[in-house]
Amino acid sequence: MKWILSIIIILLFSRASFAQNITFTGGQPLNQYSPSIIVPILTEAFKRNGIKFKAVHHPSLRSLVYSSTGQLDGELHRVYDFYDVSDGKYPDLIRIESEMLTIWFAVFSNKKIIFNTWDDLKEYKVSYSRGKKILQKILPQFLPKEQILVANNDTHAFKMLSDGVVDIVVSGSRLGDHLLEIFPQFSSITKVKKVIPVRMYSYIHKKHKQLAINIADTLEQMKKDGSYASIVDAVNTSFVFD
Repeated sequence: MKWILSIIIILLFSRASFAQNITFTGGQPLNQYSPSIIVPILTEAFKRNGIKFKAVHHPSLRSLVYSSTGQLDGELHRVYDFYDVSDGKYPDLIRIESEMLTIWFAVFSNKKIIFNTWDDLKEYKVSYSRGKKILQKILPQFLPKEQILVANNDTHAFKMLSDGVVDIVVSGSRLGDHLLEIFPQFSSITKVKKVIPVRMYSYIHKKHKQLAINIADTLEQMKKDGSYASIVDAVNTSFVFD
């Protein structure tokens, strides 16, 4: 009987080790497109594993400090090849191996600009929001650093464009559409072209290594049972699309 009791205690302890609160941080305000999808999906996935999930917003680089040091438990959304684009600076973040969504970056301007390749931007001043590692990698290959202005956030980037400080903003396609919709002062700005599809994943601190596997499995189950699609569809109806 003693060994049976020991097994029961071990099993209960194992289950209790996951019965906790988890907090992820993200570099975008939670009411924007990507977190509006990812937060309810992760909330459901963690709930199915007996865990209460919470999301908070911090500026992008500060968010990475909190998640990579384990002060918070994970990162809401980063690109699939985050390790490469960040030059391996955040090895303690583990990718949850189930894609959250694919977003597109797009070029926006209030000028008549033709975009076929990145070389077409070489005569312009370009802005993007701080923390977008993929743009931090791409743009310096085609533009001198004095033509690249890093904004505090996407709204700031579009304000610089509206004020004539820059000629172009590279931002999330749907996020850009949303900002153009809600800010009348951006009425002269249009989307020139969608340019980069980006696969977005959530990342979790390595102290939750086993949980990363469990959540990935749960996300795949949600994709099969239709709950993932239901969440995405509900969010899509509330945002402006192309």
